[in-house]
Amino acid sequence: MPQPTVEPTRTTVDLPCGKVSYLTWAADSAAPTVVLLHGGGVDSAFLSWGGIGPGLAQAGYRVIAPDHPGYGQSPQAPLPVTQERLVAYVGSSSTDSVCRTTCSAACRSAGV
Repeated sequence: MPQPTVEPTRTTVDLPCGKVSYLTWAADSAAPTVVLLHGGGVDSAFLSWGGIGPGLAQAGYRVIAPDHPGYGQSPQAPLPVTQERLVAYVGSSSTDSVCRTTCSAACRSAGV
Protein backbone atom coordinates (compact mmCIF):
# COMPACT_ATOMS: atom_id res chain seq x y z
CA MET A 1 0.00 0.00 0.00
CA PRO A 2 1.53 3.38 -0.99
CA GLN A 3 2.20 5.84 1.82
CA PRO A 4 0.53 9.25 1.67
CA THR A 5 2.61 12.05 0.17
CA VAL A 6 4.15 14.47 2.64
CA GLU A 7 3.20 18.01 1.60
CA PRO A 8 5.78 20.78 2.09
CA THR A 9 5.26 23.90 4.15
CA ARG A 10 6.67 27.21 2.91
CA THR A 11 8.36 29.68 5.24
CA THR A 12 10.16 32.97 4.62
CA VAL A 13 13.05 34.13 6.81
CA ASP A 14 15.11 37.31 6.94
CA LEU A 15 18.78 36.51 6.35
CA PRO A 16 21.73 38.89 5.89
CA CYS A 17 21.31 38.50 2.10
CA GLY A 18 17.60 39.44 2.27
CA LYS A 19 14.36 37.47 2.49
CA VAL A 20 14.62 33.79 1.57
CA SER A 21 11.67 31.45 1.07
CA TYR A 22 12.14 27.76 1.73
CA LEU A 23 10.18 24.52 1.71
CA THR A 24 10.20 22.05 4.60
CA TRP A 25 8.99 18.47 4.42
CA ALA A 26 8.26 16.57 7.69
CA ALA A 27 6.90 18.04 10.87
CA ASP A 28 9.47 16.59 13.27
CA SER A 29 12.06 19.31 13.80
CA ALA A 30 14.19 16.90 15.89
CA ALA A 31 14.79 14.59 12.90
CA PRO A 32 18.15 14.65 11.08
CA THR A 33 18.06 17.49 8.57
CA VAL A 34 18.93 17.40 4.88
CA VAL A 35 19.32 20.68 2.97
CA LEU A 36 18.66 20.45 -0.77
CA LEU A 37 20.02 23.28 -2.95
CA HIS A 38 18.72 23.86 -6.47
CA GLY A 39 20.83 24.90 -9.44
CA GLY A 40 20.69 28.08 -11.52
CA GLY A 41 18.82 29.06 -14.64
CA VAL A 42 15.07 28.48 -14.58
CA ASP A 43 14.99 26.62 -11.28
CA SER A 44 13.51 26.65 -7.79
CA ALA A 45 13.37 24.46 -4.70
CA PHE A 46 10.10 22.83 -5.75
CA LEU A 47 11.14 22.32 -9.36
CA SER A 48 14.36 20.54 -8.36
CA TRP A 49 13.27 18.75 -5.20
CA GLY A 50 9.46 18.50 -5.19
CA GLY A 51 9.64 14.83 -6.13
CA ILE A 52 12.45 13.91 -3.72
CA GLY A 53 11.51 15.87 -0.58
CA PRO A 54 8.45 13.76 0.30
CA GLY A 55 10.38 10.48 0.04
CA LEU A 56 13.18 11.73 2.28
CA ALA A 57 10.58 12.92 4.80
CA GLN A 58 8.88 9.51 4.74
CA ALA A 59 12.31 7.96 5.38
CA GLY A 60 12.58 9.98 8.61
CA TYR A 61 14.41 13.15 7.57
CA ARG A 62 13.49 16.79 7.97
CA VAL A 63 14.06 18.26 4.50
CA ILE A 64 14.77 21.94 3.84
CA ALA A 65 14.93 23.29 0.28
CA PRO A 66 15.47 27.06 -0.05
CA ASP A 67 14.71 29.16 -3.09
CA HIS A 68 17.98 31.01 -3.69
CA PRO A 69 17.73 34.83 -3.71
CA GLY A 70 15.98 35.85 -6.93
CA TYR A 71 14.62 32.34 -7.62
CA GLY A 72 11.25 30.71 -6.97
CA GLN A 73 9.46 32.65 -4.24
CA SER A 74 12.55 34.42 -2.84
CA PRO A 75 12.84 38.06 -3.91
CA GLN A 76 15.94 39.33 -5.67
CA ALA A 77 18.86 39.95 -3.30
CA PRO A 78 19.65 43.63 -2.63
CA LEU A 79 23.25 43.07 -3.81
CA PRO A 80 24.47 41.31 -6.98
CA VAL A 81 24.71 37.53 -6.58
CA THR A 82 28.30 36.29 -6.52
CA GLN A 83 29.80 32.93 -5.61
CA GLU A 84 30.99 34.36 -2.27
CA ARG A 85 27.53 35.71 -1.46
CA LEU A 86 25.89 32.38 -2.35
CA VAL A 87 28.29 30.56 0.00
CA ALA A 88 27.51 33.10 2.75
CA TYR A 89 23.75 32.74 2.13
CA VAL A 90 23.91 28.95 2.40
CA GLY A 91 25.91 29.28 5.61
CA SER A 92 23.46 31.76 7.10
CA SER A 93 20.47 29.61 6.12
CA SER A 94 22.05 26.70 8.01
CA THR A 95 21.86 28.54 11.33
CA ASP A 96 19.47 27.72 14.15
CA SER A 97 16.62 29.68 12.54
CA VAL A 98 16.38 27.13 9.72
CA CYS A 99 18.51 24.09 10.51
CA ARG A 100 18.26 23.11 14.18
CA THR A 101 20.15 19.83 13.99
CA THR A 102 23.16 18.56 12.08
CA CYS A 103 22.66 19.15 8.38
CA SER A 104 23.66 17.28 5.27
CA ALA A 105 23.41 19.14 1.98
CA ALA A 106 22.91 18.22 -1.66
CA CYS A 107 23.11 20.46 -4.71
CA ARG A 108 21.52 20.01 -8.11
CA SER A 109 23.13 21.60 -11.13
CA ALA A 110 23.23 20.95 -14.85
CA GLY A 111 24.11 17.39 -15.70
CA VAL A 112 23.61 16.03 -12.19
